[in-house]
Amino acid sequence: MGQVGLSQKEARKRLSYYGENKIPKGKRRGDWEILQEQFKSPLIYVLVGAMAITGFLLHDIKDTIIIGIAVGFNTILGFFQERKANRAMEALASVLTPKARVKRDGRWQEVEAKLVVPGDLIRLGLGDKVPADGRVVNSDYLSVNEAVLTGESASVTKKRGDKIFMGTVVVGGGGEAEIELTGGKTEFGRIALSLEITREPETPLQQQINQLAKILAWIVAIVCLLIAGVGLVSGWGMKEIFPTAVALAVAAIPEGLSVALTVILAIGMQRILKRKALVRKMVAAETLGGVSMICCDKTGTLTEGKMRVVDFVTKDESLLRRAAVWGNNLIDPLEIAMKEWAGIDESTEPKRLVSIPFDPANKYKASLHPGLLLVSGAPEVIVNKCRIGTKRLKEVLARIEKEAKKGFRLIGFAYKKTNKINLEGLTWLGLLIFEDPVRQGVKEVLDQARRAGIKIKMITGDYPATALEVGRQLGFKEEDVYSRILPEEKLKIVEELQNEGEVVAMTGDGVNDAPALKKANVGIVVNEASDVAKETADMVLLDNNFETILAAIAEGRLIRDNLKKVALYLLADSFGEILIVVLSLVFRVPLAITAGMILWINLVSDGFPGLALTVEPAESNLLKRQPNRRKNWLIDGEVSLLIGLISITSALTGFSAFWYYWHHPAYGLEHARTVAFTLLGLNSLIYVWSARSLSQPMWRVKWDKNKYLVLGVGLGLMLQLSAIYTPFGRNLLDTVGLNLSEWLIIGAGSLLMIVIVEGVKWAYNRKI
Repeated sequence: MGQVGLSQKEARKRLSYYGENKIPKGKRRGDWEILQEQFKSPLIYVLVGAMAITGFLLHDIKDTIIIGIAVGFNTILGFFQERKANRAMEALASVLTPKARVKRDGRWQEVEAKLVVPGDLIRLGLGDKVPADGRVVNSDYLSVNEAVLTGESASVTKKRGDKIFMGTVVVGGGGEAEIELTGGKTEFGRIALSLEITREPETPLQQQINQLAKILAWIVAIVCLLIAGVGLVSGWGMKEIFPTAVALAVAAIPEGLSVALTVILAIGMQRILKRKALVRKMVAAETLGGVSMICCDKTGTLTEGKMRVVDFVTKDESLLRRAAVWGNNLIDPLEIAMKEWAGIDESTEPKRLVSIPFDPANKYKASLHPGLLLVSGAPEVIVNKCRIGTKRLKEVLARIEKEAKKGFRLIGFAYKKTNKINLEGLTWLGLLIFEDPVRQGVKEVLDQARRAGIKIKMITGDYPATALEVGRQLGFKEEDVYSRILPEEKLKIVEELQNEGEVVAMTGDGVNDAPALKKANVGIVVNEASDVAKETADMVLLDNNFETILAAIAEGRLIRDNLKKVALYLLADSFGEILIVVLSLVFRVPLAITAGMILWINLVSDGFPGLALTVEPAESNLLKRQPNRRKNWLIDGEVSLLIGLISITSALTGFSAFWYYWHHPAYGLEHARTVAFTLLGLNSLIYVWSARSLSQPMWRVKWDKNKYLVLGVGLGLMLQLSAIYTPFGRNLLDTVGLNLSEWLIIGAGSLLMIVIVEGVKWAYNRKI
């Protein structure tokens, strides 16, 4: 134990005794909680109230049954869809497994943090999250942020013997600690036990939709009061006033829109995961589709990240090889490449008296051994700390520039014979030259991103000439390559780009990148990033490939497309039904369609096609369009125009048909309502094919591309026909059968709808 750590056998024994090092989670949001939440929506309040009054006050059994069916259908549909989304989010949360570096059998290795046990010796570095409670046994300027426990943002310096706590973050230096408490017995674990049910916070889009629902509810309430007032003055009875108010209330609320949005986001996040990226926050899935600028790291994303020493420059090769290994933690790809080149085992390293970890701001690190100080880092920084003649300095700088222009990465080394940390008057030791090849195919992916209207900037801490050469190979303009960039400068770059109206995705991996990642519209980290960076990021690249970023943006665009299609479909239906009720009031005629008919259309006939739109496949021009950077992208100009025209056309054609048949001496009220009801229902089942694409005509989209839509429309049509041709439907909705001439009129109305929708799409896309 102690400085040696545990054996694997002892670690397994302790794991069995103490259990896994897991943070106790809040109570799981189970099926019962999800079911209860279905009864908290404004729609359910309206429907249940309407059902109670209809049944107990008006004794209208038919409308009571219809409203009851609507409540049951909406509750069941909402329950299963939200349950599916909830399970998808739980599955996503289980993908990322925190890691910890422990010493087992005398060797340092990386294990899952849940496998850490009391007695383990752990190593901590910049950006690491402490995996469990313990006590420091070795500190190299170790400082920790304990805000998660204390609320204080100031860092706390940790010396040998000081306690460290699970969940706190290393913000400076490094060190080693012996674990004392794990899991629920840690300070953080005890706090976590008091957590309530956890769920994903609402995204801005979900907040907008819920706000829209509240506004509609207030409008309905006010209009219903006006109806009651007008009705009482006009001598109407409750049996006339109340059905009208209920019909308007039911028509105004777009059933299932909020649930549909949640489902689209959750399913989209699962699709992104299949493309090797984990979206940690729902808001990012919503935002990805609008990304117009990517600020991307070079190493590991545009390049392979597989470092290899291809050359070296030194007058003391033996010391350079030792310097390449001594003082390193042998975790970073650069350090591993140096060890492979040096051919020296880390066990040869003499006692490390003091260690100064690498800091991006200083661009160097140092380790003090008995009688020897070793320093390495950015070559231009290291050489300027050395005692070196002017001629020799020019030669070294010229060699640095020459190698950098070939695209190589460079590390400079210096040393000093001393027993103190003093970084002045060093002796220049030499240069290691690394090759980090550009990823195969990444240039083509960058070109594809540019064709999609996405601008890209390469941001790196590398030497300027190295960055420019790699940028040239990948087709970057010189002004789009940023070199020797500090983490705090990344934040300024993000802010400037956002001020110019860009929707920015920023990549990073270190603890110091956290502010920029948080400020960016979408913060992206690689899988090997520090714990702090991962906690801050919106998305984690599981394969560290730039192609994955573009794939995630494509999926984000698909999410936005499907959200718009569902919103268009459901809102156009709702507003069309509101208008036909209003027209009935204005012209002082009986309601053209009843509340029961509206519910049947919204929940039964149109419910399945609306649900199928949530899984509509991507359009062929998905990555050929310019990004939509507008904040109000959901209900934009085109969608607003389409909602207006569809609802007006639907209401006018439906009301005109009702007016004609109601005034015709051969037909009665039931017949007139049946024609209007069928026309509205069929309209929705027909124009859904046009709503599948807002950028292409419906005949260019393969009708069988979405098999769920084919099935949904088929079911919707069967249910719509059952409402007028089965005894149950006729008795429930007071409908009658229709003849061929009436079906021709209904078909003509639906055809007119298609012509109008396709005409608006054509005109809008031509203008763009």
